[in-house]
Amino acid sequence: MKIYKQFRTILVSAYACEPKKGSEPSVGWTHVINLSKQYEIVHVVTRKNNEPSISNFLKKNPINNLFFHYHDLPIFFIKLKKILRITRIYAYIWELTLFFFLFNKFKKKSFDISARVTFVSYKFPSFLWYYSKFFHLGPIGGGECYPINFIKYFPLVTKIKELSRLFLNFILIFDPLILLTFYKANEIQVVNLSTYNFLPFFKKKFYIEPAIKINQNDFVESNYLPPINTKYNDKVINFLYVGRLVHWKGLLFALKALTFIPNNKYNLNVIGNGPDEAYFKKYVFKNNINAKFIDTVERQKLIHFYKSSDYIFLLSLHDSGGMVVKEAQQFNTKVIVSNFGGLNHIVTSKNDFVIKSDNVDDFIYKLVKYLNGLFDDKAI
Repeated sequence: MKIYKQFRTILVSAYACEPKKGSEPSVGWTHVINLSKQYEIVHVVTRKNNEPSISNFLKKNPINNLFFHYHDLPIFFIKLKKILRITRIYAYIWELTLFFFLFNKFKKKSFDISARVTFVSYKFPSFLWYYSKFFHLGPIGGGECYPINFIKYFPLVTKIKELSRLFLNFILIFDPLILLTFYKANEIQVVNLSTYNFLPFFKKKFYIEPAIKINQNDFVESNYLPPINTKYNDKVINFLYVGRLVHWKGLLFALKALTFIPNNKYNLNVIGNGPDEAYFKKYVFKNNINAKFIDTVERQKLIHFYKSSDYIFLLSLHDSGGMVVKEAQQFNTKVIVSNFGGLNHIVTSKNDFVIKSDNVDDFIYKLVKYLNGLFDDKAI
């Protein structure tokens, strides 16, 4: 986000915010740390379950001008969120109740500036404008769309979720509370052109900027041992997937393509966890795919996985930015990437492969054809 030197105090809302994490928590944490270097006093409100990791970090790395406040709904709603997997609904209500939480702590216009930074989506309201003279909204994404036939191979529950998302994309544009948030914002940071083009209102307030940039300090050489599957065999190609294990991230497309490749010709490391993890493990076992599942690792340890991999998959349907691809490129790991959402703005080289197709079967066919070409090259 932009920095305004005339402002001294800032209030930040970051639903997801944790050190040494990727994805949304990384966006929240990176913004908070950067803002603490720019403003005299930084107050941050986030979820209570982020408190242990934040407190442990600050004990070892004190930041005197940074103050955290923790807010959550009653335990009943937290349990309901986990059982029904309704994180987005919970986050929406969290933003609403945040107003009353802050009302008990601060007065109206207590801060020079306020900023809502996570989730990185336009689909959530915010009332931080009530507590500051200047309100920054963003980074926001969420307007990324894709051809509906791509849900063809997803389980029924996932199909329903994805159809609901596409439906809500258009409905929530007209949510009065979200429109109020846009109206009250002094500026709005949009993470990619797809979302910029999708959102019809208040474009004069928009500017396009990625959610976060790569922090080289996250990838300094460490004393971790490299993973087992290193580039020890010229006839074997090492693939990598890093991210949440959810269907819309496109891992299934990669697994389907690999069923056409003899499993002694490649290794696939899958790093991450998520609600669809059991589905992917079952699919790998059933189809005899040479894949190893690894739970989330610290960001500094990722350097060894990037360095020991030939290609990284990110075949996501509606990613806002594709940070793992940008990270992998820092270590000369070639990328195999889809052309949807924020991914179509990623700068690729002649050694990378961008799959462009509006049909899922053709998409998978092009991926299989490309992979076969890689193994033909290995055989030469």
